[in-house]
Amino acid sequence: MNATTLPLARAADRLGHLRAEIDRLQSEARELETTIKGVDETVSVVEGDLFRVAIVRQVRSLTDWKGVAAYLKPSRQLIRAYTKDRQVTSLRVAAKTKAAA
Repeated sequence: MNATTLPLARAADRLGHLRAEIDRLQSEARELETTIKGVDETVSVVEGDLFRVAIVRQVRSLTDWKGVAAYLKPSRQLIRAYTKDRQVTSLRVAAKTKAAA
């Protein structure tokens, strides 16, 4: 590893640590959300010492566009006409094994 790649290597390691911490925090948040969502239907607000959580119960309608498309059987040309391409950049972060380090 040379002086040019060292900052990138440190950034990769920091990103990996942050993603792991975020995963842990999201897991804890999901558990707390499940607990709060499970309260009696008459409860609409949960008051903490620092935060207030409003529980909003509603019906949400979602259109099954895949089902609509299967029913209508559009041509490939029609699908392509309404398909937009865009450039995306993504990162895949994985922990290295001891042997690879």
